[in-house]
Amino acid sequence: MPHSLTRPRARALLKRLRGSLLLLLMPVHAAQPLVTEAADVLGAGDCQLEAGAGRLGERDGPAQTAGDAVVACGVAGGHEIGLTLAALRSEGATDKLVGLKGKTLLAGAADGATAFALAYSLFRSHGAAEGWNPVGARLYGVASHELAKDLTGHLNLGWLRSGRSALNTTTWSMGIEGDGRLGWAADLFGDDRSAPWLSAGVKLDLVEKLSGSLSLARQLDASHARLWTLGLTLEFF
Repeated sequence: MPHSLTRPRARALLKRLRGSLLLLLMPVHAAQPLVTEAADVLGAGDCQLEAGAGRLGERDGPAQTAGDAVVACGVAGGHEIGLTLAALRSEGATDKLVGLKGKTLLAGAADGATAFALAYSLFRSHGAAEGWNPVGARLYGVASHELAKDLTGHLNLGWLRSGRSALNTTTWSMGIEGDGRLGWAADLFGDDRSAPWLSAGVKLDLVEKLSGSLSLARQLDASHARLWTLGLTLEFF
């Protein structure tokens, strides 16, 4: 945090960053409740529709609620593209976000090798007070490795440019997930401007091609911020 910021301005900036983080986290990944991006991509012609709802609460601040919808499809050549719509409501005001995202598989996980991918997105948020903000961007590298049968670890490292606050942020995340009809995931993630978050969640296959998830994330600082998320994923072709 720049030392030139006054304490009220610093608190206001952290609140805005936390709201932006919630909007960016709400667009659920294909492997929800995993927060960390996985290196795999949808097959060409395969699509997913994802919907999520979340609630962020902290000790000395109002609760914030959010919802999102994401549709993504695989294209030839190991690529995935998607459209994101999200909304965040706090203290009677609603912020919105629209974004385009993509992911390119750089190296697959053949014969137990580590898979690598590059994920990227452009997004634009609309604030209740300031209107449309400049376009923001996110770019990050992804690595996934099978640790054991039905157990996979993931690492992310990247860069985030907030259109709203015009700040550059380094983001990182590490996660582990277990497969099965009742899947689970745990993540540690954060950035270079705030305390990290710890999350855990479960995923349940409801019917063929439809699954649901529930997760809880907590920020590891004095605010005790907690983010509950509930999601659904529908696969279609």
